[in-house]
Amino acid sequence: MGWRRSVTRRAGSWSHSTPCLRRPAADRSDLRTFSAKAGLDSKLVERQAWRIVDWMTATGRLPPGLTGEEARAALGLQKFAHPVLVAGQAVLRGLDLASLGYVGVAPGDIGALEASPQAEAVLTVENFTSFNRHVAEAMTGREVVVYSGGFPSQATVRVLQRLCAAPGQRVLHWGDIDGGGLRIADHLAREVAPGLGLHLMTEALARAHGQPLPADPSLGALGATDEIAALAGFLAGAEARCLEQERVDPVAIGPGEFSLQTVAVSGPQARLPGESMRTG
Repeated sequence: MGWRRSVTRRAGSWSHSTPCLRRPAADRSDLRTFSAKAGLDSKLVERQAWRIVDWMTATGRLPPGLTGEEARAALGLQKFAHPVLVAGQAVLRGLDLASLGYVGVAPGDIGALEASPQAEAVLTVENFTSFNRHVAEAMTGREVVVYSGGFPSQATVRVLQRLCAAPGQRVLHWGDIDGGGLRIADHLAREVAPGLGLHLMTEALARAHGQPLPADPSLGALGATDEIAALAGFLAGAEARCLEQERVDPVAIGPGEFSLQTVAVSGPQARLPGESMRTG
């Protein structure tokens, strides 16, 4: 396409692309300053961001289905990064976050964030409603909860890397049971926590309460963990069903099995008696 040729010619830059297609996670400059420091017109990256996103998606460097804002955030192509919402057992510049509902951690403060000794798990939550509900209704006092804001931005990934720095830290993701939610989990498992588990995201729950979903064979490529690979296989097949996270009431993180009957889900459902699932 013509735009690819023109973008490739710009400042000899996009073709060797490292500074322009994925800015360093630690670079906290605003987008125009970043563009100028890369030797370009100060507004060039901002104007061409959608083309960069299209190219990165088409070449498999970004997963499909992201909103424009999510894609730009994942690449660090925002004018200013949004604060990352964090709740629970974490400490920021000496402030115990467990004493608050949640806080927004500015990108410049991420280096001063750490999990408290009481933190036994880190939970990421895809959607804002479910994040607020978990914080209000299901906190155990032993976890840190992070709002991923859909597909995680570079700032969100940096926050999680800080919180998950302790060896053996348990890390879970709760999101929609669909391609988007699973791609988020797969990305986090690859970028942050190789042992990441899924919370309230199982085939059994989708079969019991979900709606039919067209098979997406591309999900078969996901497999950062065995758990993610198994759910990807279900969503890639003819019997795929999806379930929006907001339909599921939050459940406290805990070990062991629990019955599907203990999970409250709003809307239409097709319960399968006797099945059980894990909390993560």
